[in-house]
Amino acid sequence: MASLAESLAQSSAFKLPVSGASTSLAVKENEQLFLASGRTLLAVDLTSAAHSYKVFDLGHPYNIESIHINNSQDLLALVCKKSIVIVFLRRIPFGDSGQPWRPLKFVLGEFDTNIVSVAWHPASCSNSELVVLTENALQSFDLIISTTKPTFRSTLSNLGMRENPTSIAFGSPLSLSGSLSLYLCSPSGEVHSIFPFIYPNFYIGASKRAVDLFVAETQELLDTVEQKYPPRVIAGHPSNNDLLNQLNFGLHLQNQIESPLIDCSDPLKVVRLIPTYVVPIVTGSFAQVSKGSKILSVDTNSTTSCLVAFNDTDTSVELAYLGHLCPQVMSRARDIPRPDAPNDAGLKKRGREKHEYSRPKKGFGFVVDDDDDEESVEENQIATQNNEYSKSWEIYELKIKCMEFIHSHQKLTTLSCEKYKKSSSGPLMIGSYPHGRILLGINKKIQMVDCSHWFEEFQDNFPLGFTEFYTTKTNFAIEKPIAAFALFDNADDPTPYVFIRSNSGETVLVGPRVEGKPSSNDKPDPSKAISTKLLHETGLSGADLRSMLRQSPSATFSFTSKTRNTEDLVALTKITNSIRSHSHQLSKFIIALNSKIEVQQKRNLLNGNLVHGGQKLEEFNERSSMYKERIDKLFERQKGLLKRGDDIEKDILNRFESSKKSTSLPLSQAERSWMRELNDLRETVVSTKEGESLQERVQNLSYLLESFKGAQQAADESNDLSDDMKKLSLNNSLVNKGYN
Repeated sequence: MASLAESLAQSSAFKLPVSGASTSLAVKENEQLFLASGRTLLAVDLTSAAHSYKVFDLGHPYNIESIHINNSQDLLALVCKKSIVIVFLRRIPFGDSGQPWRPLKFVLGEFDTNIVSVAWHPASCSNSELVVLTENALQSFDLIISTTKPTFRSTLSNLGMRENPTSIAFGSPLSLSGSLSLYLCSPSGEVHSIFPFIYPNFYIGASKRAVDLFVAETQELLDTVEQKYPPRVIAGHPSNNDLLNQLNFGLHLQNQIESPLIDCSDPLKVVRLIPTYVVPIVTGSFAQVSKGSKILSVDTNSTTSCLVAFNDTDTSVELAYLGHLCPQVMSRARDIPRPDAPNDAGLKKRGREKHEYSRPKKGFGFVVDDDDDEESVEENQIATQNNEYSKSWEIYELKIKCMEFIHSHQKLTTLSCEKYKKSSSGPLMIGSYPHGRILLGINKKIQMVDCSHWFEEFQDNFPLGFTEFYTTKTNFAIEKPIAAFALFDNADDPTPYVFIRSNSGETVLVGPRVEGKPSSNDKPDPSKAISTKLLHETGLSGADLRSMLRQSPSATFSFTSKTRNTEDLVALTKITNSIRSHSHQLSKFIIALNSKIEVQQKRNLLNGNLVHGGQKLEEFNERSSMYKERIDKLFERQKGLLKRGDDIEKDILNRFESSKKSTSLPLSQAERSWMRELNDLRETVVSTKEGESLQERVQNLSYLLESFKGAQQAADESNDLSDDMKKLSLNNSLVNKGYN
C-alpha cells in the first residue's frame, strides 16, 4: 500500500487545478477513483502504474455538490442544486490519458425546487431507480424507462408529511423488507417510513432466501398474534388484516420464484419479480432524534437495517444509531372504532312527579299500578345494554393493545447515542461504506467507526440474546484540513486506507494512525469482577455468563502429580478433560436457560401490562371502578323504591281521612264495601258475641308468656315470640276508622 501511495503522489492526475465550492470523492470497486469539484469530474485508474486519468467538464451552469454510485457500480449520479447528471461508468477509455472524457450521460431536471437528498433504490432489479427528494415533492426515476418523466411523483403533503424531510435513506439491501423501506427524517427529529416503497411498473430484484425470510417472519408474527389474543379480537382487526395482506404480498413473490420459468437453484441469486401494488404512504414516527438531524443508511452486510442520525452544530456533533431489529410490517391502521354507548333516551322512566296521587277511574278499590311491570322491563333492557356495552368495551381495549403490539415491530431501536464536542471549527463530513463502516471527518481529524462485528454477533446469537451495542473506532493520520474523503480497501492488505482531498487541492492516501495498544495481561478478568453475592441474589445476564466462557471446549490442560506412574497421569488427564467438557456443556445450558428466562420474563411483563413491575393492572382498576358505580346505583334505586312505597301508603291513609271528612264528595260503591269490611274487622278484633275478643286473647297470651320468660325458654326463642306478637298487633289507626 505504501507503493500505491507513492505512485499516486507522483501521478500527474492530482496535480490538475481542480477546485470548486464543494468537493466529493468516490471509489468504484477499489479500481477507479472519482473526484468531483465545481463542474469538473476527474476519473483516475488505480490499477495501472501510471494512474491514467480522464477529465469530464459539465460546463455552465452545473455545479456538483455530491456524487453517488449505484449498487451495480455502473451509474454515477452527479447531484447539482436543481438538476442531476447521470454518467455511465462502463468502459472508460483510460488509454488516451489526459484527454477530455465524453461519457454517455443525460440530465434529470431542471427541478422546480432545490434537491434535498437522493438515494438509489436497493430493491430495483435493474439498479437504475434513483429516488429524489426535493423541497416539495418525492420523485423516482427509472433511468432505463425514461430520463425526463418520473415513474413516481407525489407531493409531501399528499404522502402525509407535515414537515419537509431533511434527508431520506433505505434499509438493508439484503432484506426484502429493508430494501423496500424508505425512511424520512423531519426537521423536528421524527423518523418516518414508507413501506413498501413501490409504484406501478416497478420490478423487485430479490433472492429466494430474502423472500423466504420475509414470508417466514410475517407468518411467525401472525402466529404470535393468534396465540396472544382471542379470536373475537383478531377477527376483522385492521392491523391483523394488514398482516394478512403482507403475507399475501410475500406469497405472491414466493409463487413467482417457485415457477419453473425462473431458475432459483442458487438461493442468493437475484431474480426479477412483479409485486402486488400497494399505495405508498408515510407512517410513523418510529424514532425520535435531535432536532435538525439527518439520516444515513449503514450497510451492515446482514438482514438488519441500521441508520445513523447525525446532527452537526457549531460546538458539538450528535450521533444516534438506529436499528430495525424486528420484522417490518405494512400495517397502516391507526384507529379502532369505539363501541356505541347505550341509548337510554327511549327507555326513560315515565314516573309521576313526586309520586302525586290521582283519583282512580273505577273507584279506589280497583286501583292497579301497571307502571311497575313496564319499569322492570325497561330496567332489564338497560341492564342488558350496559352489559353488552361493557363487553364491547373490553374487546375494544384488547383490539387497541393488539394494534399497539403489531405497530411495535415498526419501531426503530436506539442502539447507541454519542455526543462529541468540537475541538476545532468546521462542518461534519460523514460517509457510509460496505461492511458496517462509517467515516467521520472534521477539519484535521478522520475516524472510522466499524459496527459490523456487533451485527454479526446479533445475527448469530438472536434470539437467545446479544451483548450491548459497541463499535470499533480507528483514527487516521492527516496533517491538513480535509475537504473530502473516501474509503479504500485493498485485497492484498486488510488494513483500511482513506483517500483525502485537502482544502489546498492535494489528494493523498493515508493509513490508520499507529497507537499504543494495551497488553493482553492488562485486560480485566470478567469472572473476578462478579462476586458470589451478585450471582446468587441478583443473577447474571446471558452476556455476563457468556463472557466467562473464554476457552474452547477442545482445549487441554497439563497436570502435575507426585506419582511417576504414567497410567495414573493418563487416567487423571482423561477424568479432568471429561469433567471440564461436561462443565462447559452445563455452562452453555445455563447460559441458554438464563437467556430464555429473560425473554420469558419480558413476555410476561408485556402480557400482564405491568407498569414498573409493581403497580396494579389498569384494566382491573377500570373494572373495579365500574362495578362500584353500578353497586352504588343499585343502592340508590332500592332506596327510591322504599321511599315510593311509603309515599303510596301515606297517600292511601290520607285518602281515607279526606273521604271521611268530606261530606260533599260521595263515596263509590267499592269504597262503601271496603268500609263495611273494615268495620267487620274492627268488631272481630275489638269485641265478639261468642266469647273473648281477639284483642283480649292477645293480651292474656302476652301476660302468660311474660310469666314464663327466662325459666323454660332461651333468650332467642323469647325474642322470636315477641317478634311474632308484634306482627299480630294491628295499627291503632285502623281501630278508629268507622263507617259514616
